[in-house]
Amino acid sequence: MTEWLLQSHTGEVHLLPALPPQLPDGRVTGLLARGGLTVDLAWSGGALNHARLAALQGGTVRLRTAAPVAVHSTSSARPDVTRPEEAVAVFETEAGGKYVITPL
Repeated sequence: MTEWLLQSHTGEVHLLPALPPQLPDGRVTGLLARGGLTVDLAWSGGALNHARLAALQGGTVRLRTAAPVAVHSTSSARPDVTRPEEAVAVFETEAGGKYVITPL
C-alpha cells in the first residue's frame, strides 16, 4: 500500500504514483523516502493537496508528481527549483530543512 502513495527507488521521490480510485481522499504521515526524507501527504479527489518533506540530510531531491508543484522551505529561503520535465521539480535540501509542496 505504501508503494501506492510514495516511491523513491528510481532516483526520484514520486508522490501518489499509483493511487487507486478507491482512495480518492486521504492523509498519511511519516513515510520514509530514500535520500533521508520523511514525507507527509494529503490528497483529495485523487490529487495532491500538499506534502511536507523533512530532510534528515542535505542533498538534491528530484520530485515527481502528477502535475507541476511549488516548493517552499519553512526553515530557510525558498529553494531554487529547476523543472527538467513539467511534473518534475529538482531542488536542494539542507540537513534539518522542512519543505512544503503544493500544486501550482
